[in-house]
Amino acid sequence: MTTTTSTLVDHHATARRPWAALAGVALAALIVVVGNTNVDKGAGDNGGTGPMIVTGIVCLVAAAVIYFWALSRVQRPNRAALWYGIAAVVSLPVFWSGITPILAATSVGLLAESPARSRGAAIAAAGACVATVLAIIGAVSP
Repeated sequence: MTTTTSTLVDHHATARRPWAALAGVALAALIVVVGNTNVDKGAGDNGGTGPMIVTGIVCLVAAAVIYFWALSRVQRPNRAALWYGIAAVVSLPVFWSGITPILAATSVGLLAESPARSRGAAIAAAGACVATVLAIIGAVSP
């Protein structure tokens, strides 16, 4: 009788690991709060308490869907890390939404859980981290 060894990771464990989710949500909260309170209404800037609350709720819902539903269905963590990293970079034009750090943390978390890390996924995760830094800079700059 032969046994085969699988290289699959327990992806349900990935969805339950809180460090990536907490980092993504915390950075999203920073962007949403600072981006909506650091506004000059006289200059025509958008923002305020109402938009901050709505955007914050959207970020929490997006993070919940990603971390509690989507990650539990991932079969190939390298490929998922690549696509979440690309999505984080692509989301940079809407940095004020706070979604960039959530996607970046997802990419980094998947890459950390992956048994065999590909170069493309690592580059995408690094790009996602750079996009998060740029999103924070965009939110805090006047």
